[in-house]
Amino acid sequence: MSNPIYQKNAFLIEKRFPYLQNKLTSSQASGHFQVSSSKSGTPTLSFITESSSPKYLHSAYQPETEAEKLINGLPVNDYLSFIVVGSGLGYSLLELTKKVSKNAKILLIENSLEIFKLALESLDLSEVLQHPGLSLLISPSSTELNETLSREAFGLALNGFLPIIHKPSMSLFPDFFKEVDVILNNAIQEAEINQKTQSKFSRMFFHNIMENIPAIINSPGVSELKSKMIGTPAVVVSAGPSLDKNIELLKSGAEKLIIIAVSTALKPLLRAGVSPDFIVAIDPDDITVKGFDLKDIPVKPWLLFDPTVPWVIPEAFKDRRLVLDSEVYFSKWIAQKNGSKGNLGKSLSVAHTGLLLAKHLGCSPVILLGQDLAFFKNRMHCSGAYYQNDFIELARGPITPNYLEKEKFKKYASSLKETLDIFGQKINTTIALESYKHLFESEIIRFPDVINATEGGLPIAGAKAITLKETLVNHCEGKMQKDRIDFLTNLKSNSDTIQLKKSMKTLYEILNEWLKKLSILKKNINLNVKNKDKFLNEMDGMYRKLTANPELAQLLQGLSYKEFLEWNHANHKIESANDTPDKIKELKFQRDQNFLPTLWQTCHSMQQTIKNVLNKI
Repeated sequence: MSNPIYQKNAFLIEKRFPYLQNKLTSSQASGHFQVSSSKSGTPTLSFITESSSPKYLHSAYQPETEAEKLINGLPVNDYLSFIVVGSGLGYSLLELTKKVSKNAKILLIENSLEIFKLALESLDLSEVLQHPGLSLLISPSSTELNETLSREAFGLALNGFLPIIHKPSMSLFPDFFKEVDVILNNAIQEAEINQKTQSKFSRMFFHNIMENIPAIINSPGVSELKSKMIGTPAVVVSAGPSLDKNIELLKSGAEKLIIIAVSTALKPLLRAGVSPDFIVAIDPDDITVKGFDLKDIPVKPWLLFDPTVPWVIPEAFKDRRLVLDSEVYFSKWIAQKNGSKGNLGKSLSVAHTGLLLAKHLGCSPVILLGQDLAFFKNRMHCSGAYYQNDFIELARGPITPNYLEKEKFKKYASSLKETLDIFGQKINTTIALESYKHLFESEIIRFPDVINATEGGLPIAGAKAITLKETLVNHCEGKMQKDRIDFLTNLKSNSDTIQLKKSMKTLYEILNEWLKKLSILKKNINLNVKNKDKFLNEMDGMYRKLTANPELAQLLQGLSYKEFLEWNHANHKIESANDTPDKIKELKFQRDQNFLPTLWQTCHSMQQTIKNVLNKI
């Protein structure tokens, strides 16, 4: 006999989640789950085995009342995003859907396809399945979990979310939900770092990229290096404090390796008589410049630079520089118009970019050196790094370098985390450094030949921890032919300058039109206080126009990232507010009154910068 409840639910699943309907159709019952009637007459679910008594996943008496108490005991009205961990028969989902607005986002994560199918057979979930903000992760693979949670992490980190946990499901599948917790925490941690970075550096990103356009145009791209050094050993040298212990050993083995140095490690390496083959620079602030002696650039290394770095760095390596397409949207926009220079993938740190470069070249094995990702006696960097040099220069009398190190260490207090180093000893790291470690580990899964020869700091899962001496003896035999990098001198730039200029001129004209309309609104802002409805309608029209042009929206947001986030927060507050129409109108007016000058200034700044760059290319 057909089940009308399942047919109704399955129709909605097929309509909204067709990929899931295919999985449900082919699923097989294990016989371990049983749906029965509770004392109240509603369905309840139990897990049964031959060796133990049934384990109820809901109340055997009143499962709907149990779910109601769970949801009523949570601050549901304070959030617009929810992650429901474990579905059971769907009682908590039903109760949640009654309480939240249509603007809410609900992500259900359930390990068991069988349990979810039983829910569809037992309860009318049409209200849940028709909620516009519903997403489903049912019996997902690790890849699906990573991709979905990474995609959702931005919004979750920005506005917060409320986890709604079905504890019996967690106890039934502890390993799965532990994996969910790890992936979710890592994704949100990474998103928070990205948001803080973008908020702090968005204007710097934009202006550095614009100043670097001549260098971008005239530099070969990293795509030209693909698989050019297959099987060649490479070492990625970072400036962690452990580099002090084996920098001399690296010097003795330099002829056996391709040496890729992060910019912070350049001065210590040169001081030790080691000239790297590649230098990687990706950071936008002027501190990055301190890693270089611009008056005495070494003649051997090639620079790999991100377009967001200060322009003086690429300028110093005119004949020996390579560029990559940044993850910053404005850099991606230039790549679309000018021609792609190649992208190494997602990166949060310069050391990680160095690893990706080594693998892009085809190097094997890849050795990590100075990759501590932690403090050593209050120090985060090796001797000779510009941070340590600054301490020495600032030291006066009782203010010693050690004192300055301790004071700098204290500034990390709010983000410090105690953990264990590779020797099992207690060590301090930061939330950001731990995120870098997770990113290394997620990449190393694909690269089984990565060796961690740091000899200190945090362990990096997947990278074999071996001393540098043993690595040089057993994995880097013989001298490498250093002329293997000579092919770099024959690389040519692949740029479509005509298309880039045309696109920038078009963007200039679009911004000009926006400025005309925004200027009128801005001029009449005092009059709008008396006619709020008119002002709100005009601003709503501007938002709809901006939404209709996602390219422009992302460019403007990329320049004024922090201000756009603040607008998003204000919008989130309005959407989640349970106030009178007049109060909602007042909140919208305050939001738009604050945002209008930002929108005008962002358009004006971008337009003027484009005008200046067009005169240089």
